[in-house]
Amino acid sequence: MYPAPDYIKDEMTLPYQVTNALSLETAHDIAKYLYRQHRLDIDDRNIHAAITTSNSSPAKAVAKFIHDNHQFSITGQDRTEIGNIIGNKRKQEYAIDVRFTYGVEGSASEYYHPGSCWFMSINYARSLLAYNNGGAIRLYKAGELVGRVWFVPYSGDHLTNGIILFNSYGIDDFQHIYTWGAVVSHVLGKNWCKTTFRKEIENHRDFFLNSETTVFVGEIDRIPERAYIVYFTFRDPGHELYERCMYCDHCEHMFMRNELTETQHPHYMVCHACLERYYRLINRGSHRAEWVGEDYAIILDGGVWYREDPAIISVIANREGYREFVIADTSNITTDVWGDHHFTGRDTYFVCPVTHLIFPIVEGIQTEQYGWMHVNLRNLELFSERDRTYVR
Repeated sequence: MYPAPDYIKDEMTLPYQVTNALSLETAHDIAKYLYRQHRLDIDDRNIHAAITTSNSSPAKAVAKFIHDNHQFSITGQDRTEIGNIIGNKRKQEYAIDVRFTYGVEGSASEYYHPGSCWFMSINYARSLLAYNNGGAIRLYKAGELVGRVWFVPYSGDHLTNGIILFNSYGIDDFQHIYTWGAVVSHVLGKNWCKTTFRKEIENHRDFFLNSETTVFVGEIDRIPERAYIVYFTFRDPGHELYERCMYCDHCEHMFMRNELTETQHPHYMVCHACLERYYRLINRGSHRAEWVGEDYAIILDGGVWYREDPAIISVIANREGYREFVIADTSNITTDVWGDHHFTGRDTYFVCPVTHLIFPIVEGIQTEQYGWMHVNLRNLELFSERDRTYVR
């Protein structure tokens, strides 16, 4: 675990002006030209970052980048050719705010990527990041969130007092990690270089990286021709972390306890995604405000009821016009001879052993020989086998 750089404060926001925006395809064409003319093997993403983060003309920005990183000076003809390659690409400019925050509090949508696995199947990765003094860098354009990258502090050979950036998302070219490296280094007044991130985690838990291709921003003794390989061991908070985590009883993925909701039928702890997809919130009857599985819910008269709620049995059995109701699951509904509905298996009805008809419980009487039967048949000795037919 490395200490957080003292020049990065929590909730720190720095302005940045994006200029000379162009596509990666154009940067790729420039890289091909430089390789063809001078055998300079330059990553097109480095060229793209050099141009988009410079206030100079694209040709001057490329010339400066090659001179600083490859100790080579391109000619005036090369600059002209680079200008021709860019051609009539329209110059785009816009202002952004770069915000630094430690930890990862909030929902996935607050970090630009709603489908992030860090908020679902490997939720505990956010706790690992926070425990290791990491956090997020987010971009805002006119107040709108337009990008995010994770960071964690790092110091090692040639690379000191800085941060590693990884898992980048954003509009335009901010989906590329090298663009993030150039922008973050610019606003912090530091250097940056590409790195290969090799991670290890105590207890061998997973910690998903989109790619091992990452960048370091900080103090660099020497910028290498190839990417530095960074070996980083994430300290695991152990019981401190796991005491704050639980598995979703439905999808069996791990989440923070405060991101799980308790359901009553069945009695589970469920994540937000499973809750929205497989559960219903009861808004009618004596179980109002309880979450239940879809199989336990019934839609009746525009409301959601718990299927075994005694209140709904009264509504079903006594209310006129029940045939107009929308019933979600009729497999657990039994209808008596009067057309009234009952939940199957409940004690609100009975099957007469003589007529084999279904009656409401209020019309029955319990006998030792026959169990529940209709009140009009309680004196069986008055009926012959032939006459044992119930007539309403």
